[in-house]
Amino acid sequence: MDRRRVVGIALGALSGVAYGTGPLFAKSVYHAGLDWIALLAWRFFFATVISWLWLFAQPRARAELRLLDRRTTGRLMFTGATFVLTASVYYAAIQRIPTSLEALLMYAYPAVVAVLSMRLGYPFRGRLAWGSLAVVLIGAILTIGGIEAGVDQLGVAIGALSPLTYAIYIILAAWMAGERPGQTADMRSKGKGAEVSPPVAGAVMMTGTWLTMFVIAAAAREPLVPWGVRWRRGRASSASDCSRPRSPFRRSTRRWRGSGRRRRR
Repeated sequence: MDRRRVVGIALGALSGVAYGTGPLFAKSVYHAGLDWIALLAWRFFFATVISWLWLFAQPRARAELRLLDRRTTGRLMFTGATFVLTASVYYAAIQRIPTSLEALLMYAYPAVVAVLSMRLGYPFRGRLAWGSLAVVLIGAILTIGGIEAGVDQLGVAIGALSPLTYAIYIILAAWMAGERPGQTADMRSKGKGAEVSPPVAGAVMMTGTWLTMFVIAAAAREPLVPWGVRWRRGRASSASDCSRPRSPFRRSTRRWRGSGRRRRR
């Protein structure tokens, strides 16, 4: 097995670990009062900063960035923007249903990718690939018995969209990398790799992801910090107090207190 393939498998495994542990941190954010919009806005902001720092640390990537044309830049940013849909349905579902249940629903995406790749990309080849897919699906099916009754039905419906949106994003990202039906990006470039190097593609795509999420957060007017949530709740409670009708007993009590103060003076 050549070095490029080993590195690709290792990076794929690392991305799976990173993506799988994300919901564990999301729950603590939800407990602080923020919702999935604020969570993703901050997540994509830090990811964008790290992506550009990684790009500028490599002279070859900086040179390639200067040669990037507008059409390719637009395609990359559009691909990054589509990831917002995947992340939104995933973390919106986690806010309503247990993380384990959403992970179970999400594990259907390899089968969706396999089906889409047969027509739109490089299909699975060999018994090992299809055997790995079978193991993943069987493992997910065996966990169905652990689902608790009474879960949020809307959360389940949102979570069921996760594998479909993620599979579409994977196919679209593969196309942006140069993959076509029956050919990987490496095959088409004769060993030179993707049409756009990963540092450049990652930074530009993540920029599109963050900008899209920022627009959504601004349109939703959701607070992005915990004290913003408390401030909004405080305003809501004070507004409700002002709009609440005052009882005659309360008004008479205030008059009595006022008359007592005037007598003391």
